Amino acid sequence: MSEERPSREVHVYGDGRGFVVVPVIARVPGEVVEITPVQRVWLTLGRSTSYELSRALARALSRGMEAPENAARWDGDRGRWWNHHLLSVVIRWELDGVLFTFRQHRADGTWESVDRRRFPPDVTTGALAEELIRYLGRRLHGG
Repeated sequence: MSEERPSREVHVYGDGRGFVVVPVIARVPGEVVEITPVQRVWLTLGRSTSYELSRALARALSRGMEAPENAARWDGDRGRWWNHHLLSVVIRWELDGVLFTFRQHRADGTWESVDRRRFPPDVTTGALAEELIRYLGRRLHGG
């Protein structure tokens, strides 16, 4: 078991249909692994998207903190989510707040950080969900 566990990180992908919220564990120092099960939140649900996304964030964070080191790796739905998304965000809970790192997938298969936002330590998962929805909305409308 690595010194960096438990993880305090979640990855979120979004497209025109919804979000996938992915639990993350640290297997070796400095390397995180996306694991299953992922949480899917569809934009077409009859329920509040922000409520469902907030719950998915909390469940994925809990799963990443409690998962065994040999948890099953997520394959990005055979790589589709890694290559075809409008939104990719690493959310990291740190002592001084919650950090959003917006990123894009490069042609060589690596990730590039394109923007960062910091939220106060007491921010709720509901507020984080609303920010993700706003950002995806801007991406959907060309912003």
